[in-house]
Amino acid sequence: MTKDKLEKNSKKDTFGTYFTKKEARNLFLSTLSHELKNPLNSIIGFTQVLTTDSNHPLSNVQQQSLTNILKEGYHLLDMINAIIDFLIIESGELRIMLKYVELDSLMNEIISQTNSLSQQNDICFLYKTDHFNEFVKADPLRLKVILLNLLSNAVKYNRPGGEAGLACTLVNDDMIRIIVSDSGIGIPADQLDNVFEPFFRFNMETSDITGLGIGLSISKKMVELMDGRISVESEEGVGSKFFVDLPRVKKISGKSSIKNNILGIKKEVKKKILYIDHNKANITLIKSVLRRRSKIGLLSAMDAKKGINIALEESPQMIFLDINLPDKNGYDTIADIRKQETLSTIPIIAVNPDMDLNPIDRINRAGFDDNIKKPIDINEFLKKVDYFINNINH
Repeated sequence: MTKDKLEKNSKKDTFGTYFTKKEARNLFLSTLSHELKNPLNSIIGFTQVLTTDSNHPLSNVQQQSLTNILKEGYHLLDMINAIIDFLIIESGELRIMLKYVELDSLMNEIISQTNSLSQQNDICFLYKTDHFNEFVKADPLRLKVILLNLLSNAVKYNRPGGEAGLACTLVNDDMIRIIVSDSGIGIPADQLDNVFEPFFRFNMETSDITGLGIGLSISKKMVELMDGRISVESEEGVGSKFFVDLPRVKKISGKSSIKNNILGIKKEVKKKILYIDHNKANITLIKSVLRRRSKIGLLSAMDAKKGINIALEESPQMIFLDINLPDKNGYDTIADIRKQETLSTIPIIAVNPDMDLNPIDRINRAGFDDNIKKPIDINEFLKKVDYFINNINH
């Protein structure tokens, strides 16, 4: 490619390096995700530490204030994830990993995550999928995003004391339908055609109902990428029903692709964990969290080179490795770690700021044993610590 053609199809950074449009877009998304989620990791993480510290109980007023901070922190995280998803979908770069997904397990997981939301808003939640022993072919992470978004809308656009429902049924021998319903305000007939358009908000721009108006647009694109379809029926003042139709898996052997492991500490043995992250606040957060595991010591490093040296010197029992490090990315760093004979089998967990830019298949191929999202959820972090420390290292 000539320089003239290159300049037409690329952007130039301050050091004179040329990027293709795709590379520039991916760099922007990675930077956006990283720079927005790192502060949120500290906000959400330290708030969780304060609200769950039994040794230093808070007053009711303090507890309520921190609960509000946590709620708004998660709301901001949801909006950041939605914006990134939307930009990735619009660029045609969204990756879908199709698996056999057991609906009964997934539905129960969805219910547990939305119960508190429905209770806070005085909405009665109806689950009509008991023992629906069917599988669909879908991306389990994307399907959760879709259903959580639909159920969130079913609560937000409902009336006080209303109902929200989740149900599954067979459409035919090849398709299964998931139905999310509500008894809320409904959608006017003349607006139904716009429901899945970006930034459409049911004329709620001046209401106290929050949102960007891109959730349904994102859901539609995700469903279509999974070879499914999404549709809606609604009556103004009566309520709405959203239908997600996905390919049915008629026969399946083996276990569900979705597992819920609840693991506790088997024994207390002095172990060492190495946490590699260039953000000092994140390291401080992990130190606070690991105070709950008195028999575990924390080693830390803020770049890949120092992290590898500490690992060689200290031989930790597991490593948490941030994908975005200043001197070397996590994929190159784990490759260097695995070259060391004494570290070749150590469990290494990817600390992943963005599932779209760092999808699970790429993380698995790189040799990571597991991954954890940013902002870090304390309970999820401790479950992974307990599992690998007590079930892998003996």
